[in-house]
Amino acid sequence: MQNIVKMLRMASETVRLLSREQDRLAAEHVLALCRQWIRDRSVSGCALLDLLDNEENGITLKEEAAANETEIAVWNCIIDAAAYTARLAYDAENCRILPEPLELADASILPHFTACYRKCYPEGE
Repeated sequence: MQNIVKMLRMASETVRLLSREQDRLAAEHVLALCRQWIRDRSVSGCALLDLLDNEENGITLKEEAAANETEIAVWNCIIDAAAYTARLAYDAENCRILPEPLELADASILPHFTACYRKCYPEGE
């Protein structure tokens, strides 16, 4: 649980780097629901997955439409943290079948998350 709390904190720090207000609001909403799951488990794994993978407004679409490399890295941090949270939620719900987008969302994504976080803050910033 310690990893995901740290990931959510670090992902929250990157949100300010998004240039569009609506993107910052969407990112904060996703991260708030992830923190709510950590706090009281009142958000389902399915709801968290929908924030990521919804075909109309999932945050993976926002990453694909990002304006520059920094914003792509920000969205990747948020996606990794949200996917890991969704995976933990599915595991806590004792789901036998894990949705495909979450199959690789475990502690093994930490190096990718860290690399994306570092891209958000190049040396000297």
